[in-house]
Amino acid sequence: MADIAKINGLNLKDAAARADIATAKTDIATAKTDIATAKTDIATAKTDIATAKTDIATAKTDIATAKTDIASLKNNLITEISSSYIRITNYPTGVYKLTYNGTKYIYYYGEGGSQTIQVKAALGSVMLTINQHSTNYWTWYYITSDSGISYLCYGYCTTASGMYRTMALPTDVNGTLATTALATTSISGLMSSTDKNTFNTMKDQMQSALRVASNSTTASNGYINLTNTKGTRLQLRWGYATPSNGKIAVNFASSFSSTCLAVIGCAINAQPTTTLLSFKASAKSATGFTAYCSYTNSAGAVAYADEIFCWFAIGY
Repeated sequence: MADIAKINGLNLKDAAARADIATAKTDIATAKTDIATAKTDIATAKTDIATAKTDIATAKTDIATAKTDIASLKNNLITEISSSYIRITNYPTGVYKLTYNGTKYIYYYGEGGSQTIQVKAALGSVMLTINQHSTNYWTWYYITSDSGISYLCYGYCTTASGMYRTMALPTDVNGTLATTALATTSISGLMSSTDKNTFNTMKDQMQSALRVASNSTTASNGYINLTNTKGTRLQLRWGYATPSNGKIAVNFASSFSSTCLAVIGCAINAQPTTTLLSFKASAKSATGFTAYCSYTNSAGAVAYADEIFCWFAIGY
């Protein structure tokens, strides 16, 4: 019996060992799978790192290219000119920074002309803009300041000619000019003689506009003279009158120099006994007119209106 018990004990131990071995085998298989997965992940990470390195290298190249492009763009946008004399015809379209620290001059007249303009505010830099429209035509301008006044200088240049103009710019938002001397130019003045004649004509026309003369009166029977600088005078007269049997002759205090142009009239009583519905000015002349006043009564018939009325007359 004792031997049988020993054998059974060995069998039990063998079964437990076999279970442990099976579990170990499973764990080993799982470990192998994990190791294989880890190897795959490591390989993927290596690939990602290599891609990242490539991307970083590409980015560095792009940044270097961008820096070069920016530097080139700066050079293309603004060109520095350090000489004291600049000839417009020597330069294509562009923006130029005049950096000569002294008196600067611009040759503005043709390819070989000796005519120059002295740049205001000689000390310091000035930005000059040039537009080349064709092989033989340029326009240009610059803005600068001198003694607290801002100036715009502009002009054109061909291969054989040119001109320029300089004008003071407004010093405040209300458009007040910094100086009454608007320009000093090669053709004497801000504008051509034709433009000046046009402005002078406009000035005369504005001065010839009608205005109230000093010899007008505001009396109850008065007048206003509207005059211009050429001596033409339009006069407005007014007054009051009360008709008799619907009629009255009105004589002006003084005669028009020519015939009366027009007369209008209306009743002025606050509560008239009759209603003035019709006013007619007849026989208008330089000395006066005849007024006819009537209304329609309750019977529907036309009757005289003998109410006080005011009148206005226009003439020269």
